[in-house]
Amino acid sequence: MRNLLKAILKTGTGSLVSVLFGMLAIKLIAARLGVEALGSFSLVKQTITAGSAMFITGGQTALVQGMSTRTGEDRRRFLGTALVLLCGGSLLVGVVMMLSARWLAPKLLPGVQGPAGDAVSLAGVAVIVAGATAFVFGSLNGIRRIGRLAIAQSSNAVALAALVWFLLPRLGLLRPERFAAVLTVSQLPGLVIGGFFLLRERIQIWPGSFDRNSTRQFTALAFATFAAATMQGWTVLVLRGSVSARLGLRSAGLFDVAWTISMVYVMLVLGSFSTYYLPTLAAETDNRKKLIDDVLRTSLLLVVPLIAAIMAFRPMIVTLLYSREFLPATQMMRWMLLGDFFKIVSFVVAMPMIAFADTRAFLVGELGWNLAMIGATQVILRAGLGLEWLGVIFAVAYLGYLGYAWQYCRRKLNWNFPRHLILPLVFGIVVLAVVSAISWEATTVSSAGVSLAAIGSALQAWVLIRSARDSRLAACATGAEA
Repeated sequence: MRNLLKAILKTGTGSLVSVLFGMLAIKLIAARLGVEALGSFSLVKQTITAGSAMFITGGQTALVQGMSTRTGEDRRRFLGTALVLLCGGSLLVGVVMMLSARWLAPKLLPGVQGPAGDAVSLAGVAVIVAGATAFVFGSLNGIRRIGRLAIAQSSNAVALAALVWFLLPRLGLLRPERFAAVLTVSQLPGLVIGGFFLLRERIQIWPGSFDRNSTRQFTALAFATFAAATMQGWTVLVLRGSVSARLGLRSAGLFDVAWTISMVYVMLVLGSFSTYYLPTLAAETDNRKKLIDDVLRTSLLLVVPLIAAIMAFRPMIVTLLYSREFLPATQMMRWMLLGDFFKIVSFVVAMPMIAFADTRAFLVGELGWNLAMIGATQVILRAGLGLEWLGVIFAVAYLGYLGYAWQYCRRKLNWNFPRHLILPLVFGIVVLAVVSAISWEATTVSSAGVSLAAIGSALQAWVLIRSARDSRLAACATGAEA
């Protein structure tokens, strides 16, 4: 558990630095250049993200999983294959973007003024760099150099904010190609620093190797994780469009506020867990069930206070990040925050699907969640119910996904929720439900909600510590009898 907490601290700090400096860059563009310039920057950034998604989203996960389950010559061949696939694939996509930039520009950057074709060409260069970066970051994660990985990742966000700050007079609405150049160059510090760390590890790679079995396993998991991320992206797009069509643009804006806040902090939590959890679980052979128990216990210890605090402070959070005009979004958030609890717990229980490279089970679960969200949303909106019900659907959908992941672990690992964690799990849900109920209609921070969040979190920690002690005593007694 100590190693897990260290990994969470390192990755969480790096992720927080990345988020803060990324927000700083956006704030600078919005404040100095205006909303339209920010829109142009966002479209260029989205183009780079879309072009490199297969390598960043899918490639890194497949690389970490593959490295963790291989040793010796088998690992060297796998690394050589992954290097060819990531760098070769990103080179192919980048060159295609550069050659077809004039044709792609109106489709990828609609409404962007200035030399949009040049912006797409430079975005292609950024995609090429992203492939090499994905290999370096994935390799550092695979050998569990999590602190060094956090430094390399956060350096990119710092570089982006610094470049925007120094080049602000040269940027603008009519210079989208300069936005693309800034986004491309900002990837280089992480690549150089991460590459330096990786070279110091003296990992042996066969860059000329292209193993057929490694290729099949790598591409299968990379495609599965990429497909899952793509499905969720399209689901959010469908939900946003449905809300706009049925309830109007104002409701679509409120939906976006609730969804964005939920995704940002949850991804910080999940990213902090996954850098340690995935490679350790994939490499582990004897104590997988104990590892799942430890990660589940740690997640309950950390996320209940976090979510309870966000529940109590959500009016202030929305006002600070947006304005008081968006406070009605808190009605949807109060349900989504409970759903976030189920999401984080289900992430812990579902990770064996990725660790075992069980792409079929993983895609079935992801497809089921996305279809449930889309189908239930259409029913709710056609029934004339409000935006708050989308938060209810979100919570119920992740509760269902948690049940699916639990059944998978029972079947695959003969794992069940340990008895000593059932009480903390239920108690955590009760704490979140009560804090949410007390601050249900609050438009300002509720002092009662804050107090209860603090007291409930302290009691949750006490329950977890006591349950862990009782579990150790029971295990010692069983060992003594044996």
